[in-house]
Amino acid sequence: MLHHNIIIFSDLDGCLLDHNDYSFAAAKPLLEELKQHGIPLIINSSKTQMEIEPIQQEMNIDLPFIIENGAAIFFNSRVNNKPFNINHETLEKIAYYQIKKFAMFRETLLSITNGIKGKYKFLYKGFSDMTSAQIAELTQLSTDDAFAASQRYFSEPVLWQDNQARLMQFKELLAEHEIELIQGGRFIHLCGQYSKGEAMQWLLDHWQADNSAKQTVIALGDSMNDVSMLNNSDYAIVIKNNGQKLKVNGKIQTIYSSLPGTSGWVETLSTLLNQLIPITR
Repeated sequence: MLHHNIIIFSDLDGCLLDHNDYSFAAAKPLLEELKQHGIPLIINSSKTQMEIEPIQQEMNIDLPFIIENGAAIFFNSRVNNKPFNINHETLEKIAYYQIKKFAMFRETLLSITNGIKGKYKFLYKGFSDMTSAQIAELTQLSTDDAFAASQRYFSEPVLWQDNQARLMQFKELLAEHEIELIQGGRFIHLCGQYSKGEAMQWLLDHWQADNSAKQTVIALGDSMNDVSMLNNSDYAIVIKNNGQKLKVNGKIQTIYSSLPGTSGWVETLSTLLNQLIPITR
C-alpha cells in the first residue's frame, strides 16, 4: 500500500550513489524506512539494465526501473508489477524483462553518429570504441562493472576531445536525425529524442493508486540530464554538484542540498519526508 501516494524518482551517480566510490552505505537506513512505509523508489538513471539490476537487488528494490536517461522502462516479469495498470501485450521483451521503449536501438544510433563523425572528423571516443579496461580507467569502475556500463541498448556515452564550437556543430547535425546530445556527470550521451521526464510521466500515468488522492512526486538529481525529471515533480531535490548549478522550473518547489552525493540525498529527502509525513526514527 502506498503511503500518502508519495512516489520517489531518483538518479544514481552523484545522488543515491557517491560519485567517487559509487557507495550508497549512508542511505541504507533511509532506504529501509522507505520500504517499511510503502514509499516506492523508482531508479531513473543513465546507467544500463546490467548495471541497475544488481544495485536494485542490493537495495532490496523490486520495482520497475528506467535506464539510459529515459530510453526505456524495464519491468521484471519475475516479480509482481502491481500497482501498474499496463497492457503487457504492448510491451517488448528483452530476456526476462518486459520493456516500454522510447528510443531507437543503439545499432541504428551508431550507424548515424559514426557516419557524421567520419564525414566531419569530430574528435571523440565512445564506449563502443573502448575496451572494458579503458572504460574502467576513465570511470574508476572495476573491469566487470565497466563491461556492464558498456552493455547499452539505446545510447552511447562519449568522451568529447574536440572544442566547444565543434560540439555545437555536432549537436546541430545530430538534431537533423532526431538525435540529442545530453551532458551527464562524466560523459556526453548520444541518444534519441526522449528524456527521463517522459519515461517518468509514462509510469505515473499508468500508476494505480490505492485511493483517489493526488500523487505526490519527489525527484532527486544532480546533472543536466535530470532536469526533465525534476521539472516533472512536485518536489525537486537538486543534489550539490560542483560542476553545474541546475535551473529548475520556477513553479516547482525546489530544494538544494548542502552536501554532495549520498549524504546530500539523505539530508534533503529525510527533511522533506519529515515535513510531508512524520517518519519515526
